Amino acid sequence: MPAYGDTTSKTSERGHIVGLRHDDRDGLVTPVPLILHRDNAAKVHTGTTAETVIAQAVIPGGLIGRNGRVKIEALWNYSNNANAKTLKAKFGGVTVAQLGATTTNSTRWSVSVCNAGSEDEQVMPSPGVNIATTDGGSTATDNTSGAVDTSADVVVSLTVALASAADTVRLQAWGVVVEPFHD
Repeated sequence: MPAYGDTTSKTSERGHIVGLRHDDRDGLVTPVPLILHRDNAAKVHTGTTAETVIAQAVIPGGLIGRNGRVKIEALWNYSNNANAKTLKAKFGGVTVAQLGATTTNSTRWSVSVCNAGSEDEQVMPSPGVNIATTDGGSTATDNTSGAVDTSADVVVSLTVALASAADTVRLQAWGVVVEPFHD
């Protein structure tokens, strides 16, 4: 038994550390954000028009919890011309962010996917929303829901599709942060 004021870790049923319990007699559990994946080595895509996975990470099943959330962040740059460059973030195969880039040079994403009281129900921004609005700001587009079973492993992936194989997209940096919440 921890002494008054001690801090111990709280784990999920599968043994994942999901929070810290501070013994202050109220049983408060503070969720611990976990940087599940961080990669700042540039990944370059060119030479094909097919949608191509250029980065992915796996979230272990049961880690997120019924009310946890996942934040997917990405920093991109690309050819500045009229050709379409379609960038996507996918959560369990479901597109959660999408940008059709043309006459700009770069973008930064930060999009959250939240379990909505169940391990197989999510709420997230509509993938067609301008990515700049997914990191704060407002939009006239409704949020959308998902049905990815997060009690099983979930693959987070970033994909690129080019209208012209001569164009280039560079994923400069990306990461996945899990904020587990097991209540």
